[in-house]
Amino acid sequence: MHDRTSRRTAILGVLVLLAGCDTAPPAADAPIPFPPRTCEVETASTRPTEPTPALDYTLVTGSPETIAEQYELPRYTNFYPPRTFAQMSELREERWVPEGDTTPTARGTYEVSVFPCGETWTAQQEAEANELIRKTRDAAERNGWTDFDKAVADGFHPMMGISDHWVNDEFANDGRVLDPERPEFLMFYDTDGGKVLSGIMYVMPGIGLRGPQIGGPQTIWHYHVMPAACYVNGIAVEVPGEDGRCARGVLSELSPEMVHVWFIDRKNGPFSSAMIPPPDATGAPPRPAKPAPAG
Repeated sequence: MHDRTSRRTAILGVLVLLAGCDTAPPAADAPIPFPPRTCEVETASTRPTEPTPALDYTLVTGSPETIAEQYELPRYTNFYPPRTFAQMSELREERWVPEGDTTPTARGTYEVSVFPCGETWTAQQEAEANELIRKTRDAAERNGWTDFDKAVADGFHPMMGISDHWVNDEFANDGRVLDPERPEFLMFYDTDGGKVLSGIMYVMPGIGLRGPQIGGPQTIWHYHVMPAACYVNGIAVEVPGEDGRCARGVLSELSPEMVHVWFIDRKNGPFSSAMIPPPDATGAPPRPAKPAPAG
């Protein structure tokens, strides 16, 4: 039992260390910033072209052709190792390199993109990115999820006790991708005034499935390599038993791909991979994720 608890604590700890901090919320009518990416590497990937998988899920926002076309392209990756809490004031360190031929094993966060670093987005891609943001915000407000109690009543609960990742099991198992009406996660942060909805996280319904970049270079997905957990349809549900096996789900150190849509201002834009909350209104340092209360 002790080993199982230790593994669960290790997973929570790595999640806390995987991402960084940003700034305060923008005005409701503020323009959406898409910051440019600076680059150190812009070479072609040598990763073999992957065959288009059976698309047994529904892409709700964006065109299904996006998935098929992007599976025919090589990808690039930007890696962040786990870091201490004091080092998390900055996240974006642009060191994009061709995606390797093998599954990565180093623990940390891996951003991924089919677009070479430095490539600018088209007007259509910008429109699609803004449409995803607008639909996501509108759905959250229309469904009342800015009210924490309403979100809980609608089935959102903390994933494995992580207080800022609130998963909906029904939505996570419906095979729908980028559906603003059925997001896999709500991102709630603890403040002096209670839980605040800071964004939504969309997750692919399986490990190894590519996240569709419907908004071009600015819609960067990411995944994590961390202590092994048991996944069901891309959602971590438990830690393995003392024998290293899962009572349910698939054992993996690799998470599925995910993308944030933030409702608060992020230094790296509304799709930032940063996860740790910004300082609150009193100027206190951001609070790391902690286990949610039992029950």
